[in-house]
Amino acid sequence: TSLPPQVLVTHDPAGKDLSSIDWLIRRQAIAILPSVYSLKVLRGERTKVAAAKPMIGFGDPILNRGGTEVGQRLASKRGYAGFYRGPTADLDSLATLPPLPETADELRSVAKSLGASETDLKLGSAATVTAVKQIKLDQYRIVYFATHALVSGETEKAVKGMAEPALVL
Repeated sequence: TSLPPQVLVTHDPAGKDLSSIDWLIRRQAIAILPSVYSLKVLRGERTKVAAAKPMIGFGDPILNRGGTEVGQRLASKRGYAGFYRGPTADLDSLATLPPLPETADELRSVAKSLGASETDLKLGSAATVTAVKQIKLDQYRIVYFATHALVSGETEKAVKGMAEPALVL
């Protein structure tokens, strides 16, 4: 799955520039699904989700309680692997990530459009791993995270399996 089928070519590209290569995407519509079962679900009858509440959201977590501007500038120049020590997260490095205050507005807007309660938004100091683990998430149709994400595959170190993708809380 790491090679997108859109980059496959249908004829030998020797001697052609990028704009004239016969890319598969130019001839075929391509859809990527995580499994055959997901296709069955998508084509089957629509099922109603049993969860009673529309949404719970987690966002704008407080990562650095001391909060220095210098640390935030350093974080913007740090690569993905810099937030890890081997396979585990480096909590001191994560604390230098800049805050994302606009994520609180994002969550409020989505919650309003879905008819979710303001009490179902966990923002700032309430947006924690502990909160996620203690709340019965099966009561909600949507679980929404609006925070930093560390995406696997962004660095050579991640590709070698040294770092997993993660949401930062």
